[in-house]
Amino acid sequence: MGNEQFHYKIVAVPWSKNEQEYQAIVSMFPPAQRNDAISYRAFISEIQSAEKKYQRVGIITDRVTISAVELRAWCDKNHLKVCPESFNKFGWAKLDDNYSGSAIIREKMAKACREINDYSVSLFRNNVPHGSGTLVSLGNVCGILTAHHVSDLALKVKGGDADALTLVFAEHVHRFEIPLHGDPFKRLYEEVVVGAFHQSHESQGPDLAFIHLFDPDKLSVLKSKKLFYPLEHAKLNTMRDLRYQQMPWWIWGAPAERISTEHPSQGGEFLARVQHFCGQVTFLDEMCSNSFDYVRLKINTGQDRFPADCKGMSGGGVWLTPPNGNRDGGLALLEFKAPILTGVAFYQSEDQNQSRIITCHGPASIYEALLQAIQRHT
Repeated sequence: MGNEQFHYKIVAVPWSKNEQEYQAIVSMFPPAQRNDAISYRAFISEIQSAEKKYQRVGIITDRVTISAVELRAWCDKNHLKVCPESFNKFGWAKLDDNYSGSAIIREKMAKACREINDYSVSLFRNNVPHGSGTLVSLGNVCGILTAHHVSDLALKVKGGDADALTLVFAEHVHRFEIPLHGDPFKRLYEEVVVGAFHQSHESQGPDLAFIHLFDPDKLSVLKSKKLFYPLEHAKLNTMRDLRYQQMPWWIWGAPAERISTEHPSQGGEFLARVQHFCGQVTFLDEMCSNSFDYVRLKINTGQDRFPADCKGMSGGGVWLTPPNGNRDGGLALLEFKAPILTGVAFYQSEDQNQSRIITCHGPASIYEALLQAIQRHT
C-alpha cells in the first residue's frame, strides 16, 4: 500500500507596487535602518536580480505585494518592530497564506507531481524494499527503468515458491507480484544491463538497467492502473534546445525511512505502508564519461518534510517540468508542459548542512544508451 507526498519550492519575493508605497514602508523603519535604506529604483533592481538568481536553478518566485498599512498591522499583531527583516518575514507569511498566485502555482506543481507519480513504482523482493523505478515503453517493449544495483538485488534468483518481485504503485491495499522462477518455457521478465554497477565506482557510475516485462496478463493489469512513459530519441533533441538547467527539476522515489511494515500474525499477510515522495531538487552540474552522461542535483534533507536519508530512492526517475510561456506574466498565468523523464538517480552523498548531492544518469544515458541497449536486446 503506497501513498504520495509532493514537495516543491516557491520563494516569496517581497514587492512594493510603487515608490510612494515603498517610501511609506521605509518611513516606519528604525532611524538607523531608515537612513541606510536603498532607493526604490535600487530596490527594484535588487528584486529583479534575486529573481534571476533563483530562476537560474529552476526555483519559482512569487512577487508578494506588501502595503505599509498591512505590514504595520501584521507587525503589531505579532509583536514585531517594522524593519527590513519583518518586511521579508511578512512576505513569506503571505505566501504561506496563499496570497497572490501562490495557491494557483502550488496546484499546478502538485499536478506535475501527480503526473510523474503515474509512471512510477517502488520495488520489493520477498517483502524487502529494494528501490524505485519508472515504467517506460519503446514501441511494444514495456518494462521498468531503474538503477542496475536495484535490479540486481531485486532479480537475483534465490529460490523458494514465494520468491517474487513486488511492485507498489497504488494508495489502496494491493499485491502485484512477478514470480522470479517457475515455468521455464514462459519468460516473465529479463534484465537488460545498460551500465553495469560496481562498488569500486558506485558514486561515479554507470549504474543503469531496464527490466523487460513479457507477461501480457501482468502488463494488462499494470496498464489499467499506471502509465508507461514513451521513450523517443526525439526527446533528446528536444532537451538540447531547452535551458533545462534553469527549469524545475524533480526526483521521485520511496525513501526507506518512510516505509513501515507489519509482520503477519498466524494466517495473516505481510503489510507494508509505503510513502512515495516527489520533491523539487536543484540542478548543480552535468558531465559525460564513457558513453554516459551524469547530472548532479542538490536535495534538501530533514527539513520541509523532505526525507533525511534518500536510501530507497535509487532507481527513481528524475524529471523536468518546462514552463510554458513567459514567467513575467505572473504566477497565475504560468503553465508547465508535461513532465519529461530526464534521468535516473543512483547515488547519494553524505548529509552536509541538511542537504545531499544526488548523482543521476542524465538524458543521453536514457535516450541514447538505454534505447540502443533495448534495440540490441529485442
